[in-house]
Amino acid sequence: DYDVRQQAMEEAQLRELPLRVVRTTHPGGMQADSAVDESLVNWARRYPGIDIRVVHTDQLLRYVVAHESSIRSVVLGAEHHKEVAQLVELTRSRAPLDASPSVLVIRGQHL
Repeated sequence: DYDVRQQAMEEAQLRELPLRVVRTTHPGGMQADSAVDESLVNWARRYPGIDIRVVHTDQLLRYVVAHESSIRSVVLGAEHHKEVAQLVELTRSRAPLDASPSVLVIRGQHL
């Protein structure tokens, strides 16, 4: 989604963080992967200096939990209700001073 990617790029630039585009695996993903790769090349031109990589996982929450010590922020679209709820619950279950990532939910204007 355009709005989610733009906000993620702006957050990465503002916070001087690397950006990981997390792709969940699903059947027929080859065409989708090439479209994402092409889109990211265009975004990288607009936001030079950001370390952008695509990572693949079977489940977003599993990836976040496995890498939570290095994740500072998670940006996703509002249409991902299940993942939003899981991430919010994950951050709420941590102690206040834990390094839980912030969760930024984007409701796209280009829908």
